[in-house]
Amino acid sequence: MGQLRLEGGKFVAECGREVPVKEVYTEDSGEVPTYWHDYTDVQMRVLNEVCGLLVDTYPIRDIVGHSEVTSRKVDPGPALRVADWIKFY
Repeated sequence: MGQLRLEGGKFVAECGREVPVKEVYTEDSGEVPTYWHDYTDVQMRVLNEVCGLLVDTYPIRDIVGHSEVTSRKVDPGPALRVADWIKFY
């Protein structure tokens, strides 16, 4: 669900849905922490499979998220932790 806001001690998505604390990734490298809905193990496994197939099939040099292409988008956001898995491609 992307970036979350902290309201009254609860994490809330843009759509209004409350997100349990165990599903929240906190990015605290800036002056103010930001909160993101964390990716599940299944989402990460499927992402790895898809990226692997694409890289094996096409001459792809770089894998980037929307946020790296335009400032209008914030996804996939820091919860993806690209540095942890991009080195495999």
